[in-house]
Amino acid sequence: MDVSDTEPLRAQLLGPVRAWMEERELELGARRQRAVFAMLAMRPNRVVSCQELINGLWGSDPPASVVNGIHIYVAGLRRELEPGRGRRTGALWQAGALCGIPGPWAETERVRLTELWLDHDRGNHEGHARAERARGGSRPG
Repeated sequence: MDVSDTEPLRAQLLGPVRAWMEERELELGARRQRAVFAMLAMRPNRVVSCQELINGLWGSDPPASVVNGIHIYVAGLRRELEPGRGRRTGALWQAGALCGIPGPWAETERVRLTELWLDHDRGNHEGHARAERARGGSRPG
């Protein structure tokens, strides 16, 4: 979440976690989403893996839908940090892919579909090509 090209971001990490863009205080969401923000803010300009976020939030006992949850938290933060992005596909993506379906296959598909959705939501053309290939299209990326 690089906001350096837009307005300066200020984060308060001592005491309650809060953030501002210019003079506007950001709505960082519920405590786990706020925790994701804090973990990312503590590592500016560095990649933080999904696994690092999972370990930081749940330790060794994450729920089965943990990856989908992380993607939802990150998407919520992006909407707040990049308000001009809009919610293009968000209205269709309310509960996550294959919500309530258990098992390793469903978890793998949730991760794959969530990544495709996030790519699409960012307007990433490679994401569109991957989605096309996933549907069985033959266009090269």
